[in-house]
Formats: sequence, C-alpha cells, structure tokens
Amino acid sequence: QMTSKELPANCVVKFGAVWCQPCKAVTPLVRAATKNTGATLVEIDIDEERELVTGLGIRSVPTVVVFRDGQPVAQLTGTKTQQEYEEMIGEHSR
Repeated sequence: QMTSKELPANCVVKFGAVWCQPCKAVTPLVRAATKNTGATLVEIDIDEERELVTGLGIRSVPTVVVFRDGQPVAQLTGTKTQQEYEEMIGEHSR
C-alpha cells in the first residue's frame, strides 16, 4: 500500500480502476497533458491503493489530482478534455 508521502512532492496523480470505462478514455488525455506540461504522472488503481484513496478523500473515478510540495492543490473529477487537464496541470505545477 502506498501513502501520499511516497508520491513525488510535485506530481499529477490519475486515480482510476480497471473496471472504469471513462478512466480508460481519459488516460491518453492525461498522459498527453502531463507530457505537454512537463509534469510527472503517477497512475493509481483505486482498488490496489485503498488507504491512499481514502486518505485523500477520492470518491469517484476518474479523478486527477495535482500535488505541489506533497499537498493536493487542484483536482478534476469525471471525464474532461485534454485542454482542461493541461490548464489545471499547467496552472498548478509550476
């Protein structure tokens, strides 16, 4: 089990699940958005990291969270566009 302390201090975390179709749909968008913004992406399966998910209060997937200095600073839940992810990541990861 992972804890938020094990995450890179500055990163983008995509919470998803194998059974979640919308998660599969946004994965390439989130990957492209993090690549374009130069951010570090960590992909987490909520069924494998229940403690971390509970600790962060993640209630639904897909959820993408930006961490700065080890703290969650921005979050998008549900299906979004690559542009929406890029804007959030770009704004909060510098």
